[in-house]
Amino acid sequence: MRFFDHVGRFGSFTETARFFDVPVSSVTRQIQSLEEALGARLLHRTTRMVRLTEIGEIYQQHCRQVLGSLDSADELVSNYQLEPSGTLHISCSLSYGENRIAPLLPELQTQYPKILIDLDLTDRVVDIHRDNVDIAIRAGRIPDERIIAKHIDDNNFSLVVSPAYTAKYGTPKSVAELADHKAIFYRTQDQVLHWQVQMNGRWQAVVVQPALITNSAKIMRQWAQNGEGMALMPNWAIKTGLVDELQVLQLDHSLHVSQAPNLGIYLLYQKPKYVVPKVKAAVDFFVHHLSQSV
Repeated sequence: MRFFDHVGRFGSFTETARFFDVPVSSVTRQIQSLEEALGARLLHRTTRMVRLTEIGEIYQQHCRQVLGSLDSADELVSNYQLEPSGTLHISCSLSYGENRIAPLLPELQTQYPKILIDLDLTDRVVDIHRDNVDIAIRAGRIPDERIIAKHIDDNNFSLVVSPAYTAKYGTPKSVAELADHKAIFYRTQDQVLHWQVQMNGRWQAVVVQPALITNSAKIMRQWAQNGEGMALMPNWAIKTGLVDELQVLQLDHSLHVSQAPNLGIYLLYQKPKYVVPKVKAAVDFFVHHLSQSV
């Protein structure tokens, strides 16, 4: 299965043999045996190339999950009751990772010098059952019950504006007055986070003039600080001083980017991995340092 997965990734029997330090004939025989056992052709082979068949692509996806589980089991046994060590794979959303996780990493590594931190900052959705991730930090609702989710921060938003903006455009007092003002919107991988408001028990879109749409929290903050528009910023950014040059505006109704109540930021991990020293140490560390400020 490992031979097959490697050939499927790199399209080469020779490269696979070199990687596992075995003869090419061994790789060929193993994959032929696998295909015979399954009664299906997993690879298209020509003199020029090797590529997965349609059923081979499907089978490879399942193989990766199986091999990942085997690797986790091996790691659990080898690391049980040992000093936290090894590579710690962390996946975190870009803005939160840069501003809340990255500043804590030097202290984490000082406490656990044998841990190598592999931090992947991305807003794409990761599957910690399938992907090579020990800890994921994501905003949203609590995920499926197979994952342990520790609430470490709120992810509600407040309207912020710079003195330069209010000097030029004035200060709105109500949601209705926003129709005459400029807004900076954040775009996730899936959608633009348009502003919403709940009035008389009903949700409705906020009427406001878009000044900028961006997937960069840094550019969004810069534009707001320069007075180019108002922005909805997460409360964790405000309370940590990330946007201390901006003022929070209180309107007659609160603005939202989602209709889901009490949005949160969660630290996610698989329950069986908590006994692995590096994972337990990191989970306890981040929960202690982040949730105490909630």
